Amino acid sequence: MPLSSSLVATTRTEFFCLSTQAFYFSRDDVALPGFAHFFKENSDEEREHADKLLFFQNKRGGRIFLQDIKKPDRDEWGNGLEAMQCALQLEKNVNQALLDLHKIASNKVDPHVSNGGTAHHMYVSHRIQVLQQMHTIHNSANA
Repeated sequence: MPLSSSLVATTRTEFFCLSTQAFYFSRDDVALPGFAHFFKENSDEEREHADKLLFFQNKRGGRIFLQDIKKPDRDEWGNGLEAMQCALQLEKNVNQALLDLHKIASNKVDPHVSNGGTAHHMYVSHRIQVLQQMHTIHNSANA
């Protein structure tokens, strides 16, 4: 079973968006180095995840058909709270794509993806940590 192209596309979109956020917050007229570092770190991690997904797909005999990456809807990210809201939504989208893939894998009895297999361990536990971290930061900024 090839990996869901939706998951790969969603992961790539998240990487691209987080990267633009990182560079936005490191601009001299914005200068929020903490946010720049946070988004850069998460962007690098998403790029690594996208690479791992593509490697995993190749390893299993799948074919990779890349699509254009859509530019984020905005060039300016406003303040940290606005950017964090966007990043949190992107993370939720990736998490949903993972859940969808897990459901497909379970229905097809694919042990490498479902029930704690390689892909499951690689992403799901990490996603939970990232969602919790983003949610905490978002709530702190919103308070």
